[in-house]
Amino acid sequence: MDLRGNGGGSLVEASDLAALFIGEGPVVQIRSGDGSTQVSRNRDTEPLYNGPLAVLIDRRSASGSEIFAGVIQDYDRGLIVGDRSFGKGTVQQLIPLDRFSRGSGPRLGELKVTVAKFYRVSGGSNQHRGIVPDIMLPSPYGEGGLGESERPTALPWDEIAATRYQSRGFITSLVDSLAERHLTRAQLDPAYRLLQEEFAAASSARERTTVSLQLDVRRRENETLEQQRLARENARRALRGEDPVEALADIDGSEERDDVLLNASAAIVADLAIAVRRSEVVRSAPQTASGGAH
Repeated sequence: MDLRGNGGGSLVEASDLAALFIGEGPVVQIRSGDGSTQVSRNRDTEPLYNGPLAVLIDRRSASGSEIFAGVIQDYDRGLIVGDRSFGKGTVQQLIPLDRFSRGSGPRLGELKVTVAKFYRVSGGSNQHRGIVPDIMLPSPYGEGGLGESERPTALPWDEIAATRYQSRGFITSLVDSLAERHLTRAQLDPAYRLLQEEFAAASSARERTTVSLQLDVRRRENETLEQQRLARENARRALRGEDPVEALADIDGSEERDDVLLNASAAIVADLAIAVRRSEVVRSAPQTASGGAH
């Protein structure tokens, strides 16, 4: 389930989507400003899909996407892979200000008021901290600059009591071995390494706080960066069996690039399917007692 860049939306839709994978049960807790807590749950008795599942998120996955990813993680129903999510765990209400004005003058706009917060079924808030993946993938966003935690007025993370829910699997016990297999595969994947280099270069550029005022120095720096980008692009083209280009301007903007992170996630799901199958075989095998002298 690819939720990268998904800013969320309807709570009902997030709940209905979760029902496809977990069946009946609580999905999210909603705590109002007066301290009362409501548990949103779905009523479907059986999930429609019981197979291996991974949810791919990034820093732009927010709100409803975080609710879905959080419940899948809490129920131990699937793996969460990617980057830490946005951290949007608050509920806002819009209050039109025109109703307080007289006459037919210009509109006064609306006032957005935070009236509640979302909490996972396990009790922790999505706010500020977001959803932390089970397996981290490279991110173009770095550690800062995007997310609820970057806002100085953002409400902090907190937690309330967990609500009653039942685990749907045993994925947690497989995370370490799956992460190890992913890292081994990634180290041998040239496309994955090129993506890491690209993200590292972007992060370095964002963190830079000074520039030279000498024109010749700036030109040499820009030429170096352009040559590095060109080298990475030609390395990618070589992996696809394409001819190199002499300059970045020669690249057709309509060309589709391989989605390295999606491919890596698919490989993780394949590992998960094998691991789950092996675990089920072991757990369903008849247990025999071994004798011995005592």
